[in-house]
Amino acid sequence: MLISIHRGLIVPCLFLLGAHLVAVAPCCMADDVSVFKKPVLAEASLELQSRAILLAKHGQMESALMISEQAVKVAPFSWLAQYNLACFYAQNDRVEESLKSIEQAINLGFRGAKLIENDEDFKSIRELPEFKRLLEETKKSGKPQELKLSPFQDNIAWVGAENTIWDEPTNLLRTGFEWKRPARPTSVILEHGELGNRLRKWFIEGTAAGHFGDLYDNCDRDHSNLKYSQFPQLHRIEYRPEIIGDISFGLQNRFLHGGVVLGNSSTSLVNVPIWRSNPRRAYVTPSSMGTLARHYSHNHLYVYPEHQDHDPGRNGAGGYGDVYPTNTPYLLISQGSSYSDQPFLDALACTMASFRPEVKQEIVKLGLMAPTLQQIFRSCYKPAQKQDAYLTGIAHPSVFDGTQIDAMKMVEVAHSMKMETIPPLARLHVEQQEQGHLGQDYFDVVEMETLF
Repeated sequence: MLISIHRGLIVPCLFLLGAHLVAVAPCCMADDVSVFKKPVLAEASLELQSRAILLAKHGQMESALMISEQAVKVAPFSWLAQYNLACFYAQNDRVEESLKSIEQAINLGFRGAKLIENDEDFKSIRELPEFKRLLEETKKSGKPQELKLSPFQDNIAWVGAENTIWDEPTNLLRTGFEWKRPARPTSVILEHGELGNRLRKWFIEGTAAGHFGDLYDNCDRDHSNLKYSQFPQLHRIEYRPEIIGDISFGLQNRFLHGGVVLGNSSTSLVNVPIWRSNPRRAYVTPSSMGTLARHYSHNHLYVYPEHQDHDPGRNGAGGYGDVYPTNTPYLLISQGSSYSDQPFLDALACTMASFRPEVKQEIVKLGLMAPTLQQIFRSCYKPAQKQDAYLTGIAHPSVFDGTQIDAMKMVEVAHSMKMETIPPLARLHVEQQEQGHLGQDYFDVVEMETLF
């Protein structure tokens, strides 16, 4: 049974990640691959594996096997690629190669004992002593990856190979930081007028949590930074010079950081046929949509400008209207382009510091920071402050106007929140969805839009 990873869940299926094939040169040995290259290489390998599965489905086993071998060369660190190759070898009666690939998958972390035991692809080798030995190996607890925690340097949270691991089921890079509460914390906020006065008073009296445990992640190379100097307790993420590139620029769909994260990227794809903002790019890519959902449930919230994806007009005259294919709470989208995210970042940073200590601790423990911030942001949005407006579309547009943010009301609501009034999270499971029609419901180079 060939398997694939879809949005972080291992599912037995013949699942295609896309209709196109990515050409990627074979990689080196598994141990030689930089951790920061693994997500991209893993995606390319998954594309190849999907192509192999499709060919096998149509009886082209020789071509499927050849492409599956290529998938392993592209991502030699992937147990999934090795497992699928073992399946193809077994189907082609290449017993020794199949057993060797199973062993490689186990060495790389595969522990699916029930899956391999019941896999029909291994029916012909199931009674072999070597297969039984490998099956027993899958039942043993594997050695977990060690995520080393890095100390902060002043207010900087450095991301490098020393504190980053790659997680194959999610295809995300996880970072770790060494959190130590300071004996004498600095001021919670500078300036900010009356809002700043209230927040400082609350923090001094012990009724506001401040920013301990919070990170700021800028993904546009400091193009539109939060004025982090006004939030002395907030740690900002910086990427080591040797890894700065596409992985830390634009849409943040590669990292799951070790803390509560507020981030932004005032960037978009421009001057290309498939121009789009970062949110639209994420919304039409299943893997990125899965990452957004993970951010949402792991205390991460990012802000992106809509840049031409939500401008009044028709067919380019003034704009193209609202071209977003969906509307989610996974992120916030600002009306406008560069710097339109600034009032969002400021209001959210103030709100994150305003929760009572015990309330914030519970919110973070439950992974509810992003949903809670969204509830506060939307209920305090000026057009939605009328009675019952929160239960209408007024509070939930696809894009928000930064001039209508009520930061003072947001911090007041956050500070007044109690344990029993933390907003609950409603989880929906999508069982099926209608597919859009290329050229009618959306425009792209191939049929590839799958929203959920």
